[in-house]
Amino acid sequence: MQRAASKAKSDRSVLNWNQQNWRKYEIRHLPKYRNNSLIKKVLNQISCGNSVVDHKEIDVLSQKLTNFDARNDFLLFIGDCCEAFSDSSKEKTLAKVDFYKEVGSIIKRKSGRSPLVIGRLAGQYAKPRSSETEIVNGNHISTFKGEMINSPAVLPIQREPSPWRLLEAYRKSKQIAADIDREFGGESGESLFLSHEALNLYYEEAQVKFKGDSTIPYLTSTHFPWVGARTNRPQSAHIEFLSGIKNPAGIKVGPDSNICDVVTIIHKLRRLDSERPVVLFPRFGNKNILKSKELVSIVNDEFGKNVLWVIDPMHGNTFTSEEGVKTRSFEAILGEIEKFIGILYSLKIPLSGIHIESSFENVTECLGGPSAISERDLTKRYESLVDPRLNNLQTKYLVARIFAYKGVRK
Repeated sequence: MQRAASKAKSDRSVLNWNQQNWRKYEIRHLPKYRNNSLIKKVLNQISCGNSVVDHKEIDVLSQKLTNFDARNDFLLFIGDCCEAFSDSSKEKTLAKVDFYKEVGSIIKRKSGRSPLVIGRLAGQYAKPRSSETEIVNGNHISTFKGEMINSPAVLPIQREPSPWRLLEAYRKSKQIAADIDREFGGESGESLFLSHEALNLYYEEAQVKFKGDSTIPYLTSTHFPWVGARTNRPQSAHIEFLSGIKNPAGIKVGPDSNICDVVTIIHKLRRLDSERPVVLFPRFGNKNILKSKELVSIVNDEFGKNVLWVIDPMHGNTFTSEEGVKTRSFEAILGEIEKFIGILYSLKIPLSGIHIESSFENVTECLGGPSAISERDLTKRYESLVDPRLNNLQTKYLVARIFAYKGVRK
């Protein structure tokens, strides 16, 4: 252990990495706070507080992903598009976790594989948006970017980024993580890990902590952080930040991703640890997923089993209905999964898992599927703060269907 810590210290010294290094890199999709003294005060409070997750849990997940065998294991990333502060009650949290575990049991029953369940939970409070402003009631106002950053309310003042929201996100995340740990932490084989997009780097930086007296930094805001398609450049602040922490990490890739950039990013994320688990989330959309084959082939040739392929069939299939409601088609979601499985099968690569945005409730946000939701149904129970989610029945049906495809059946 001493030799490992010494090596980590030496490597980080050579690379000159610290948790503030990201500020020197290409910064995108970060809020601009007006009150510098207040943001420093809030971040100091977070930094001095207890961790949302423990470094031992991060090590357990890292080991599980390092030993991951796609013939016998299956990754399930599941949860809300964007969490709401109001959904942080123990009752809501345990209902979500029960649902995630139920979906995991479907995977076990249908495939014989052991599900590794990772929730979009306890920190998924920030979202990058394609536009900085939107028109509401004829007025241009700042876009809602998740409750960690601003309010979904439509008054312009409520859309201003508030440092206090960082503190609230931290408190809610700790509460959720504690409720999960108390309810499920002691159950053998019942582990549920937490994940979110590491978007607001002020929030993330404040939660970098070290394991005991070692020099190895852990991001203790979550077990598994990922970088989205809008911030996944080799010289981006987000990639630089994730390159120095111990946690396993994921990268979203899509039609605009440059293959050389993706290879460079993976090397950068593994520069301190050649065995660090890296997950790629293709999110091309049903119409474009066949274009991912070259990327998959080149990355697989370079890294082999050291990169896990987890399809995100949600984000590339979003569109606006004739009534102006953001939605997704269940058939397009399923179609993208089927096509990507075909690509992997042709390259003799197993599918490692899926990454889906789902609700445990019977919301009406995505069209079609076993619920037969029509465009007229969308407004009946549309509750997502940002993007549409599969409902309870759609999620279970989708997961069950996946294992009927050649190349996924065990």
